[in-house]
Amino acid sequence: MYQGRHYRRHGRPARVTRSKTRTFSRSQPSQRPTVAPLVPTPGAEWRVGLSDGQFHDGQARRMFGSGGYVKYQLYTDESHTHVWADDQDQNRVSGKTDVAGNTVTLSVYGEVPPQPDARAGQYIDTVIATLYY
Repeated sequence: MYQGRHYRRHGRPARVTRSKTRTFSRSQPSQRPTVAPLVPTPGAEWRVGLSDGQFHDGQARRMFGSGGYVKYQLYTDESHTHVWADDQDQNRVSGKTDVAGNTVTLSVYGEVPPQPDARAGQYIDTVIATLYY
């Protein structure tokens, strides 16, 4: 469910906020892709960065819920080798929109590693996707 969308032109960032709730099992990692549509200007080159999230502790992304905090990570690839962030261009996803301006769909790959001290429950975090073009 999108909480809101805000797009700006002329090279300024545009933000898309998406809210997700996940159920966590302490013994099994969770790996579900999330898809976010994006519609930049036709023919434009673009980059998308993902914030560290509302509950980032300075070292790791975290969700908050009934059992406290649960660490997780977001990746640009299914093999979980490239962390998706918004701190440098190499940690953002980039591309170019076709001249017709068709929607571009990006997949976000997340992982919640096993955390023996965490309790099962619902956890939430807010991550901001920023579109640069």
